[in-house]
Amino acid sequence: MNEEKLTIEIKRLQKQVQELQGKVGKWRRMAQEKAPYNEFFKERHDNNVHYIYISVRDIPKDYPLHDAQRHMFSTIIPAYPEYRYYGCYKTTKQGWVCILSRYDDDVELFYEAALYR
Repeated sequence: MNEEKLTIEIKRLQKQVQELQGKVGKWRRMAQEKAPYNEFFKERHDNNVHYIYISVRDIPKDYPLHDAQRHMFSTIIPAYPEYRYYGCYKTTKQGWVCILSRYDDDVELFYEAALYR
């Protein structure tokens, strides 16, 4: 009975060691790339909403989704207080991309004369 508990505990610890080794490898790969700071790489405007796409370079490209979101909420989003989180996705070249949005009606884009043609 005691041996059975020990073998279960050994298997659990071996699995935990493998997970930790994977996480260390991800951080090592990221450190070797010497990634730059967060920056916009795309910007768009649609229906009075301004979107910015920020490349998240300070986490590994193969980082899990929920861990990447936690990182974005703690580091990137506070740096842009006027923007709200809209979404995120992962690409092979850019890695994780955070999309932020804000309401923007500074420029009137409705052309009244076009209605009466």
